[in-house]
Amino acid sequence: MPTDNNWRQDHPRHLAEIIAREGLTLLGWRDVPTDQFHARRARSSRPSPSTCRCSSASARKKFSEDEFERRLYILRKSISNAI
Repeated sequence: MPTDNNWRQDHPRHLAEIIAREGLTLLGWRDVPTDQFHARRARSSRPSPSTCRCSSASARKKFSEDEFERRLYILRKSISNAI
């Protein structure tokens, strides 16, 4: 996730739209724990990693494991292209 607050607020919404477009359900976000013991200069450029949890279950149907893996692959590519 971006460290800039304006970008950090828009990013999850934009990614949630991509996830929904791929037919998956966004379950939530989690900040990845990081070691906070860094020099001041390193902290200023440190990324802010987050992960999201997705589900194959939707109101319409549930995907097989292979289909879910394919959709996750396409989702990763879609997010990379959007960024």
